[in-house]
Amino acid sequence: MKPAERVSKIMYQLLIAGRNDGLAPPRIAKNIDEAYPFDARQGYSYRVWLSIRKQFFATHGLPRKGDYRNAQARTTDLLSFLK
Repeated sequence: MKPAERVSKIMYQLLIAGRNDGLAPPRIAKNIDEAYPFDARQGYSYRVWLSIRKQFFATHGLPRKGDYRNAQARTTDLLSFLK
């Protein structure tokens, strides 16, 4: 199984299990992060993980680490930038 297929399968399984258990999105995100399936967090497999994780979290409304600002603040910053 290719790394991308393996990563996607794990993330979907944990998302479905978390929603069935009634977990909050931050807890589901934590479960996904803890289920990193490769040895080291470096190299090709890690880049695949990060790429799929970024898209998966955005698609399913899961919070990302480093996303410490709320959507309203980001929108305000963007609008002030465009002026």
